[in-house]
Amino acid sequence: MDSIKLKQLISDELSVIAINDMRMIMSTEYGRRFIQWLIMQCGQQDTSFTKDSRTFFLEGMRNVALIIEKTIVQENLNGLKALHKSEVEYLELKETLAEKQLNKKKEEC
Repeated sequence: MDSIKLKQLISDELSVIAINDMRMIMSTEYGRRFIQWLIMQCGQQDTSFTKDSRTFFLEGMRNVALIIEKTIVQENLNGLKALHKSEVEYLELKETLAEKQLNKKKEEC
């Protein structure tokens, strides 16, 4: 077996392992919350054009988020459902934290 075929076989096997790992991560609320936080940190929904070379960096970050999302939904509808569930859970957490901060400020006044 030549080295190119060997590298491809290893790459294919690592991809299968990564998809299985992502399934495990997305099966828990903690994992879904972390993945959604990571996607947000990568600026997946943000504008990346800056009129300077920072655009390349931001597009690279955004591409990481797109790779994560693609890995999640690549296999089947369950991945898409898990991704949507992670988005909802993340938004609900943000709302809960905002409410806590507002209540805390009210108590201080």
